[in-house]
Amino acid sequence: MKTTRKASRRPKSGGVLWLGVSKQTANPPKGPRLMGYPAERPNTGVLSDLFVRTAVFGAGPGKPGAALVVIDNLYIPASLVAEVRRTAAKRLPGLKPAAIMIAATHTHSAPSLQPYYSAKPREGLIRPDPIYRRQLIQTMVASILEAWKKRRQVTARLGTGQARLGHNRRVLVHGYARNVWQDPHGKHTGYFNPDIPFVTFHEAETGKIHAILAGYGCHPVTLGPGNTGACADYPGYFVNALEKETGAEVAIHIMTGAADINPLRCLRDRPYHARKMGRALARAVMQTVHKARPIPLKSATSCTVPLRFRVRANVGRWADAQIIGRVSKHFIQTAVQTIDLGGLALVSAPGELFSEIASRVRKSSPLKNTLVVEHANDAVGYIFTDAAAFEGGYEVCRGSISESMERPYLSAALQSLDRT
Repeated sequence: MKTTRKASRRPKSGGVLWLGVSKQTANPPKGPRLMGYPAERPNTGVLSDLFVRTAVFGAGPGKPGAALVVIDNLYIPASLVAEVRRTAAKRLPGLKPAAIMIAATHTHSAPSLQPYYSAKPREGLIRPDPIYRRQLIQTMVASILEAWKKRRQVTARLGTGQARLGHNRRVLVHGYARNVWQDPHGKHTGYFNPDIPFVTFHEAETGKIHAILAGYGCHPVTLGPGNTGACADYPGYFVNALEKETGAEVAIHIMTGAADINPLRCLRDRPYHARKMGRALARAVMQTVHKARPIPLKSATSCTVPLRFRVRANVGRWADAQIIGRVSKHFIQTAVQTIDLGGLALVSAPGELFSEIASRVRKSSPLKNTLVVEHANDAVGYIFTDAAAFEGGYEVCRGSISESMERPYLSAALQSLDRT
């Protein structure tokens, strides 16, 4: 891959904002089980480094307005979010706790950060490794502080690449959905969005790409239950390649609607396909980076809207672990957050969001440029479509907490976007 000459030219200004970025390694120790599959997989080492990648946005040099923190992990428990927000806000004056958005890349090759039930009933509830959890919190807080110390003025450009490297894993058989995990020949006809939306942030003085934010809607499951090494899966190789090709100090990957989408080839024991997929996504971005258009950057504000789901009676063992102590009068309370940068909005989804719903948010948003940040601020399971509710399948029957999730989420997401 080669960076085009146009990509390095100073972009036309669409407004200037302060931005600080940081990335810090966050590798787990050997021993804690890797989360994401029923198989027991104690971590035997690190296949590729796990990171905390952070961007802190400000309307002025002394006014941190909002922060985006993305970690290489499966989920983000609400309790961890609250702790990081509280600690970081105390140490960085001006940054409000509610203005910090924390998301996961959803790799299935990292230790759990929240309790879950073992596949073996006699083992009961498995709790996260306390040392790993504590170190990760410290790293996230340190990354926020480091990012703001390194802030500089930036402009931004928005573009979209495309890559058909995934498929809709829900295949209808007599009207009922079943999962077909792989589709190497591209035969599945279910909804799939090939877009790779990305934002390049350029140093205001030189035009050099300082940071890049890119999203893709596909489960990071190129590595399967046979893998026992910590790895960020394809998102890790994707951002590493983007940093190399663009010269950006930090590249950040977000999930943009991947709940029902798998890689064409997945569940492998070794990272060959993870590396191949990540680099292919980077090439798709680099082919269009010179076409990215300037977007205005005017502010750095955050808005949060409450969201609640009715919890069904038979949620199952997996969901039980997610909602322990959080159900009140048959409802679970969570939230949707929007970070507004003037010409770009980042709106959160507190779980695994179906690709179709993410597309509906972007198309219905009152703001021109909207990116969905999945797996952000909470982990309430699969957020599925109304159509999927009738089709059933794993995501609806075993991975969710409610019988209806699309309408409540869409309503809260659009309210949050409208209020910024």
